[in-house]
Amino acid sequence: MTNAAIYPKKDWTLLVFMAGDNDMESFGDIDLVEMEAAPCDEHLHIVAQFDNRSEATYRYRIFPGGSELVGEPLGEVNTGDPALLTEFVVWGKKHFPAEKTALIIWNHGTGLRDLPPDFDYSSLRSGDTRAIKKELGRSLFTPSLVKLAHKQKRLRGIAIDATDRDYLDNKELQCALASVPGDGPRVDLIGFDACLMNVLEIAYQLRGLARVMVGSQENEPGVGWPYDKIVAEMSKPGITPHGLAETIVSLYTAETNMRKPKESPYTQSALDLEQVDTTYDLVCALVQKLAAPDVLSNGSIQRALRYVNKRVKRFQDRDLADLGDWCAIFRRWTKGRAGRSFRKELDALRDHLAKGEGLVFANQAHGGKDVKHIHGVSIYWPQESYSTVYDGLDFAESGWGRLAQKAVSLG
Repeated sequence: MTNAAIYPKKDWTLLVFMAGDNDMESFGDIDLVEMEAAPCDEHLHIVAQFDNRSEATYRYRIFPGGSELVGEPLGEVNTGDPALLTEFVVWGKKHFPAEKTALIIWNHGTGLRDLPPDFDYSSLRSGDTRAIKKELGRSLFTPSLVKLAHKQKRLRGIAIDATDRDYLDNKELQCALASVPGDGPRVDLIGFDACLMNVLEIAYQLRGLARVMVGSQENEPGVGWPYDKIVAEMSKPGITPHGLAETIVSLYTAETNMRKPKESPYTQSALDLEQVDTTYDLVCALVQKLAAPDVLSNGSIQRALRYVNKRVKRFQDRDLADLGDWCAIFRRWTKGRAGRSFRKELDALRDHLAKGEGLVFANQAHGGKDVKHIHGVSIYWPQESYSTVYDGLDFAESGWGRLAQKAVSLG
């Protein structure tokens, strides 16, 4: 056991917040070993905080070929407490200083969803879950559980703690990073080694708190990210936040390429959070034009919205739709006179979402039958019923929720 010394400053610090007090614990052990594959640590600190199903939480300094405990065990902690994440980031940046910091949130993820009121945390903690048995990856939900999630009052996020029966919702995740002292981005890269997290509303919650964001629109396999390959790249000098994000996207998709899903593709994408305010403004402009009384009452526009609801690319959470695909379908079905009033705004949003042009600067997907409809960022677009929980998100100020609610009412 080493003391929490102040280590020399390096190019990068990789902070991995591992919420393993659940059925993901065994994958955490695998990933820690993968991190030890870094070829050198001249330019890179690797630090992990691992809450597992025991009553202790450990912090590790990981170096080529091994690891060591740093400080005393923390005891039982609640990874759903935003203060815990804040403290880990503050501690990590202080004791392992670097020019750039990457923070990975490691756990299950369900995008904007809550855990349902009757969720069985005991089964999750024991590891006897359907998700593990059938290798559905890091997703928690069966369709029946997803429907129940509408009843919750919180906005689902990540870092589920089965002992404390808690998790970080999206506002708590925002609060945790905002509470890290400093001005501007608190970390250079935030990554979600979890399912369903590359959602526009989540990216907007994190605006100004990180430079780039990496995650999946779809489920991830249980093994998650290939940390051995990622830390090998991070060990090289000169890698930028955007370069690291692009590397994670390409390495993840290459690693999972041998796994051929029967229904859904594997996805990974990188978002430029310095562009997300522009995305918000473009959505606002489009929604404002669509909100005109003579637009949404138009039969052609209503038919177009119904067609979007039926055909847009959706993910394991059926209320999450690919925003680029939404734009493309809506554009096709409003080519005539009816779409003239908002075509400029729709095209501007669609162009902004093109890979490399704005928000999405890296995107890869493979497997499944519809990868051409995956553009790197999802958005809330409910199929059957609108949840007023959405109104509590910052992005709801754009008016997107009202448009989604109107689309649901059209059937």
